[in-house]
Amino acid sequence: MDYIKRLDNYDGQTIAQECVEFGLFEEAFEIYRKQNFECEALNVLLTHLGDVVRGAEFAEKINSAQVWSQLGHAYLNQGKINQALDCYLKCNECNTFGQVIGLGESQADPAKFVAYLLMARQQVKDQVIDNALCYVYAKQNQLNELAEMLKGPNSADVQRVGDRCYDDKLYEAAKILFINVKNNAKIASCLVRLGQYQQAIDSAKKANSPKTWQELCFACVDAEEFSLAGIAGLNIIVHPDHLEEIIVHYENKGCPEHMIELLQEGM
Repeated sequence: MDYIKRLDNYDGQTIAQECVEFGLFEEAFEIYRKQNFECEALNVLLTHLGDVVRGAEFAEKINSAQVWSQLGHAYLNQGKINQALDCYLKCNECNTFGQVIGLGESQADPAKFVAYLLMARQQVKDQVIDNALCYVYAKQNQLNELAEMLKGPNSADVQRVGDRCYDDKLYEAAKILFINVKNNAKIASCLVRLGQYQQAIDSAKKANSPKTWQELCFACVDAEEFSLAGIAGLNIIVHPDHLEEIIVHYENKGCPEHMIELLQEGM
């Protein structure tokens, strides 16, 4: 090590490679560092010495995009998604966005994840990125940001993200997404879940689907909104396949008299 520090007139890369081969990792790092082979020096720290803490300190000192990118990949491979996001934001890189999104949706700090996705979509137009951004906005209840994103150019599969939000009971966000694709049946379903029954009736009229009317009728009965349940029910009892299910639902809820009223009105 003393010769490495004192001498200068030698082939650094060749000697460093020999050092790595013989397990002299600290000497290899010092040669690379001294001769400004920053990426190679960082690789010795991360790969051969397994010291990510020193790697982070080295990256802070060098502060170059290549070094931050290399450190970000190392963090990502270790599953340390938040540290990886910090690195990628510093070097403005999104080459591994698929892997980042896979980990980020469940583990990342939401603010960092959003910042990364916004950076990524400035560089790459990809459905995976826009889908992830829509979903994280929904999950964080950033509904204004979600609505603004949908107003502008985007490549999101809005129906698919809406279905995912609905399955995760993110009904307000799902409603915004379904409105964007004019899926009235799903809008009605969201409004039912949100207890907005009158608005759900309006959407159900546009959808005019027996399945939607039935779902709405059941929900209104459960909420004891019998007048609205009757409006929905009148659109179902004309379909014999659904009639028995409605009768059973009213009976199970202990309100058969309202079912009789519905049938009389239907006649």
